[in-house]
Order: sequence, then structure tokens, then C-alpha cells
Amino acid sequence: MRSEPNGRVRAGTSTASDPLTSELHRSVDAIAEDWDELAERVACTPFARPGWFQAFLAAFPSPRALIIAVRRGETLVAVMPLSEHRGARGSLTNLHSPRFEPLAEDAEAAEALARAALSARRLSLSFVELGSDTMSAFTGVAKEAGYTLDTRDAEASPEVEISGTWEEYLPTISKNMRREFKRRQKRLDEAGEFRFEVHDSAADIEARVREAFAVEAASWKGSTGTAVALEQGLLDFYLRVAAWAAPRGWLRVCLMRLDGTAIASDFALEVEGIFYSLKGGYDPAYAEYSPGRLMDGLEIQRAHELGLRRFEFGGDPEHHKLQWRPELRQLTNVEAFAPTLAGRAERLVRVQGRGAAKTLRLRARALLRR
Repeated sequence: MRSEPNGRVRAGTSTASDPLTSELHRSVDAIAEDWDELAERVACTPFARPGWFQAFLAAFPSPRALIIAVRRGETLVAVMPLSEHRGARGSLTNLHSPRFEPLAEDAEAAEALARAALSARRLSLSFVELGSDTMSAFTGVAKEAGYTLDTRDAEASPEVEISGTWEEYLPTISKNMRREFKRRQKRLDEAGEFRFEVHDSAADIEARVREAFAVEAASWKGSTGTAVALEQGLLDFYLRVAAWAAPRGWLRVCLMRLDGTAIASDFALEVEGIFYSLKGGYDPAYAEYSPGRLMDGLEIQRAHELGLRRFEFGGDPEHHKLQWRPELRQLTNVEAFAPTLAGRAERLVRVQGRGAAKTLRLRARALLRR
């Protein structure tokens, strides 16, 4: 294995007969170049690339970040970014992570990655697709090693498969929904100069991102304190994602304007024909026009007109999303507990903790009904 002067391993050629070796890194930067090359070779979302995790760790520092890598010869063939604390490991995720995807080039690499990751009393992975090849390998290795697996549904994320034209898609949604979509556009046209903009240039992109999140802060998210613009760490994260994605042509900042004023926004990525809606909002002062719902329709219409492959709402299957007849992508939280005394004790504590939390939620609901 060759190393360059800066300490990074330089990818070389490998063959199927080359041995698999695992590595542990505390920094994404150490293998970012090789990681990006792996991401190019396998089908993955932008949320599995090193640039996403570089932005994540810069905004949400984790002193115990642990990047597990597997090489075949000199070539990186699998990677899983985790955090580590007192013998337990977890996916490098939070509520702003659309999903978590360990990357592996093939089944052998996936199994080697799983074995390396499972050397802990507990391994927790959030927002994963259990049916993916890499996760199938993970669960198989875990069961063979005697680990106990607990799985819980995380969210059923709505997405619209794009095929055919917008005109062919419209009849698949309800007549009432079609009528409302046209009525909302007409009302805004009558109210003033209405524009739907999609900003995809790196030029002046920070100003557009800040404008988008200012709209989100005006919504109910602002009053509940969950808006991105109200927390510098969150805003910093999305600005870093924008700075990473824009030069690659992936960033999309969607704005709806009425007489020049932004009344709805969506921070999104568009990669390999897939539109990922990440953070949207609207100004409640214009709620009579239903700008958020109109934004959904205009984005889906654009996806059809551009011939994209899929539109992903992200998040939970809320009513306004289900009206567009999406399919649901099930994401799951998985916990693997080691077949040791420490692993069994950890599982007991975790299971009892979830039970206590559920009891508290039920009691709170009962009190609210009185």
C-alpha cells in the first residue's frame, strides 16, 4: 500500500484475489479521495459521500468519529462512518440525515465491513434500508456472530417515481387535487407577480440559501424553535452542504415569489436524476394561497418536464405529500448487541429505557385528554 507525503493512502489497482484489510480513521479527510472514487463506482445517494460527512462533522463535531474502511489490495472497497463512545458505536447521523448508507463494492467487502464494525458491545444504525445489499450482509454477519438484533421503524419516506409526462401523471392524482393545484396558481397570479425560481448556480448561492431559511423561520418552525436559521450550527451545516454541492451542480434552492418577496422555499439536492427535497417552509402570512403545497406540485411538475427519475419528499408521510400518490421507502433503526455479558446488559438497559419512555408518553397523552 503506497502512502503520499500528506499521509493519505493513494488508491491503486487490485484484483479479486487480493486480501481484504480493514482500517480505522478518525477523520473523513484521511480517505476522502478514495471514498469519492468508491462512491462513483457504486450506486449511492449524495448522503453517503465524504463531502456530506465533512459538512456534518464541521457543523456537529464528534470527537469520537470513527471511519471504518476496507481495502482490497490498495483499493478502497467499503466504508462506514460511525461515532464511538465507551465501547458502543453508532451511525454518524442525526435528525437532519435523510438516510444512512454504508458503502460496499460487493458482498465480500460488505461482510468484511460488517465484521470490522461489529467489534463493539453495541452498534446502532439509524435510517437504513434493511433490504439493501450492504445491510443484508450486515444482518447476516451479525446473526452468525451471535449478535441480538433489534429493529424499529424510523420513517416511511414518500417519493414519486417519474415516468412519462406531466400530463400523463396528472390523472393519477385525485380530481380535487388537480383542481386545487390550478386554483392556487391562478389565485397567486391574480394577487401579483408570481414566480417559481430554481437556483442552481454557485454564484451568490449563500445569499439564496440564507433567504430560503429565512422563509422557513417565518413558518411554524420558527415559533417552535426548530427552524434552521434560528440555530447557527444547523445553518452552518446547510451552508457547508451548499458550498460542497453547488460546484458539482447538485444544489437546488427553490423559491416562490410574490411581487419579489419569497413566500415559500425548499433547500434540495438533485443528483443522477433524483430530486431530494431536504428543508422546505413557507411564510404563514400567505397561508391562504397554500404556498407549501403549491411548491410540491411545481417541483414535481419540473421533475417530469426535465425527465428526472424520482422526486423524494423525505421525512414522514404527511397528508400533503400523500396527495401526490407517492411510494413509501421504509427506513429502519437497527441495534446489534454483542453476545457478551456487557452486550446483554446494554440491551436490557436500552429496552427498558424505551419502555419507560413509552409509558411517559402514554401518561402525558392521558393527562392532556382530561
